[in-house]
Amino acid sequence: MILAVCHYYLTTVTTLMLSVGDVAQLPWHIEMENKRLKAAKTCKICLEADVGVVLIPCGHIVCCRGCADLLSRCSLCGDYVTDTVKIYMN
Repeated sequence: MILAVCHYYLTTVTTLMLSVGDVAQLPWHIEMENKRLKAAKTCKICLEADVGVVLIPCGHIVCCRGCADLLSRCSLCGDYVTDTVKIYMN
């Protein structure tokens, strides 16, 4: 499950289907995708560091290592956190 969650976050990429008429909107699409990816990669607790751990047992990737050490429950689903696994994202 942990590998599936990591794979999901690492492969979240939006494919842009462009036609000749859509080329003018390309910078807007790229800017929006960039903001979405930065938000997905940012710790949802401190909003400063990059996410860096998988919470066990729920498998959510929502916070950095520093914030994970302070959590007893997942901030997304509310499950009790029994362990964490450090992840490395490019």
